[in-house]
Amino acid sequence: MGNSEGPHKSSLFYQMTLLGSAALWGGSYLFTKTALEAMPMHWLMCVRMLGACLCMLAVFHRRILPNLNRRIIVPGMLVGLTYWG
Repeated sequence: MGNSEGPHKSSLFYQMTLLGSAALWGGSYLFTKTALEAMPMHWLMCVRMLGACLCMLAVFHRRILPNLNRRIIVPGMLVGLTYWG
Protein backbone atom coordinates (compact mmCIF):
# COMPACT_ATOMS: atom_id res chain seq x y z
CA MET A 1 0.00 0.00 0.00
CA GLY A 2 1.25 3.48 -0.86
CA ASN A 3 1.45 6.40 1.47
CA SER A 4 -1.40 8.80 0.65
CA GLU A 5 -0.12 11.57 2.94
CA GLY A 6 3.10 12.18 1.05
CA PRO A 7 6.63 11.90 2.39
CA HIS A 8 7.09 12.09 6.15
CA LYS A 9 9.17 14.89 7.55
CA SER A 10 11.81 14.04 10.09
CA SER A 11 11.78 15.20 13.69
CA LEU A 12 14.79 17.39 12.87
CA PHE A 13 12.71 19.34 10.33
CA TYR A 14 10.09 20.18 12.95
CA GLN A 15 12.71 21.09 15.53
CA MET A 16 14.46 23.44 13.09
CA THR A 17 11.11 24.98 12.11
CA LEU A 18 10.32 25.61 15.76
CA LEU A 19 13.79 27.06 16.34
CA GLY A 20 13.41 29.34 13.32
CA SER A 21 10.00 30.53 14.51
CA ALA A 22 11.40 31.29 17.96
CA ALA A 23 14.31 33.21 16.42
CA LEU A 24 11.97 35.30 14.27
CA TRP A 25 9.70 35.97 17.23
CA GLY A 26 12.62 36.96 19.45
CA GLY A 27 14.14 39.11 16.72
CA SER A 28 10.89 40.98 16.30
CA TYR A 29 11.38 42.60 19.71
CA LEU A 30 14.65 44.16 18.60
CA PHE A 31 13.08 45.21 15.30
CA THR A 32 10.11 46.78 17.10
CA LYS A 33 12.29 48.69 19.53
CA THR A 34 14.40 50.08 16.68
CA ALA A 35 11.41 50.82 14.47
CA LEU A 36 9.56 52.70 17.23
CA GLU A 37 12.46 55.13 17.36
CA ALA A 38 12.01 55.85 13.64
CA MET A 39 8.21 55.87 13.22
CA PRO A 40 5.04 56.32 15.27
CA MET A 41 3.34 53.24 16.73
CA HIS A 42 0.33 53.45 14.40
CA TRP A 43 2.53 53.40 11.31
CA LEU A 44 4.49 50.47 12.68
CA MET A 45 1.25 48.54 13.21
CA CYS A 46 0.20 49.43 9.67
CA VAL A 47 3.48 48.16 8.22
CA ARG A 48 3.32 44.95 10.27
CA MET A 49 -0.27 44.20 9.27
CA LEU A 50 0.44 44.99 5.62
CA GLY A 51 3.44 42.65 5.69
CA ALA A 52 1.38 39.90 7.30
CA CYS A 53 -1.38 40.36 4.72
CA LEU A 54 1.07 40.18 1.84
CA CYS A 55 2.67 37.02 3.26
CA MET A 56 -0.73 35.37 3.68
CA LEU A 57 -1.72 36.45 0.18
CA ALA A 58 1.49 34.97 -1.26
CA VAL A 59 0.85 31.63 0.44
CA PHE A 60 -2.93 31.35 0.09
CA HIS A 61 -3.67 33.47 -3.01
CA ARG A 62 -5.64 30.70 -4.72
CA ARG A 63 -8.10 30.59 -1.83
CA ILE A 64 -8.18 34.31 -1.02
CA LEU A 65 -8.53 36.04 -4.38
CA PRO A 66 -11.68 34.26 -5.62
CA ASN A 67 -13.46 35.08 -2.34
CA LEU A 68 -12.61 38.78 -2.10
CA ASN A 69 -15.69 40.93 -2.45
CA ARG A 70 -17.23 44.02 -0.88
CA ARG A 71 -18.85 41.91 1.87
CA ILE A 72 -15.36 40.88 3.06
CA ILE A 73 -13.34 44.02 2.31
CA VAL A 74 -15.55 46.69 3.92
CA PRO A 75 -15.76 45.08 7.41
CA GLY A 76 -12.02 44.35 7.24
CA MET A 77 -11.29 47.98 6.51
CA LEU A 78 -13.54 49.07 9.37
CA VAL A 79 -11.68 46.79 11.78
CA GLY A 80 -8.40 48.18 10.45
CA LEU A 81 -9.59 51.72 11.12
CA THR A 82 -10.37 50.82 14.73
CA TYR A 83 -6.74 49.81 15.17
CA TRP A 84 -5.72 53.27 14.01
CA GLY A 85 -7.86 55.04 16.62
